[in-house]
Order: sequence, then C-alpha cells, then structure tokens
Amino acid sequence: GHRLDARSDVFAFGVVLYEALAGHRPFAGALRPDVLHAILRLPAPPLPEDLPRPLRTIVEKALEKNPADRVQSMRELVVALRRVVRQSGEGPDARSRRARRGLAAAAALVVIAGAGGESLVRFRRSRTTISSSSAGRFSSA
Repeated sequence: GHRLDARSDVFAFGVVLYEALAGHRPFAGALRPDVLHAILRLPAPPLPEDLPRPLRTIVEKALEKNPADRVQSMRELVVALRRVVRQSGEGPDARSRRARRGLAAAAALVVIAGAGGESLVRFRRSRTTISSSSAGRFSSA
C-alpha cells in the first residue's frame, strides 16, 4: 500500500457520506477479507439517481482508489460540499425527497467535518504548547 495522508481521511469521510446518502455501506462482503477486497479493487455501487449529480460526483471522487485521483484534502471536500448545498435550491435536482435528505445529510456532515477539523487543530496546538512547556521544565532540572 500507500502511506496514510490527508487523502486517507478523504476516503474515510467519503465512505461515511456514501452510507449517509445511500443507506448502506459502499463496500460489502460476507467476511472481512471480502470487504477488504471490495475496498481495494471494486468501485462503489452508484448512488441513487435522484441525488443531485454534483453531490454524487463529490462522493465518487472521494472514493477513488488511487489517492492521486481523489479530492486532495478535507478542506477541498468541504468547500465542494458547501457549494453543492448552497446551489441545491437552484436546479431541478433538489425536487425529490431523497435529494433533500441527501443535501441535509451533506450539510450536516460539512458542519461535523468543519468542527472536527477545528477541534483537531486546537488539540494539536495544545499538545505542542504542553510539550514545549514540559520540555522547559524538565531540561532545567
């Protein structure tokens, strides 16, 4: 495999978003090795057609097997999702109940991703501050 990086987070978030929109996981199998094979080798089944095309495209892009073909960061993914949510009332794609639920799920996940990212940044900053202050205390002993 590949080294884990931000694109791994994009893939994982894509799995969560897919499940929220489709009502089932994108990769299935009877046993764990079957699921792993599906994750590594098989494309996710298409999302329902009544979901807005831009939303389906974002999820498909997040689930690309090759990390270089994925959305490159969570920030990029969140920006794209926000754009879809903002534009949702403008076209005929927003007409179905499933499309409205899908957009609501996407909006909720955007908020969660944003809050999670902010929490992670704060956590990392606090760890750096604690490490720096601890290092000074122990080095003077």
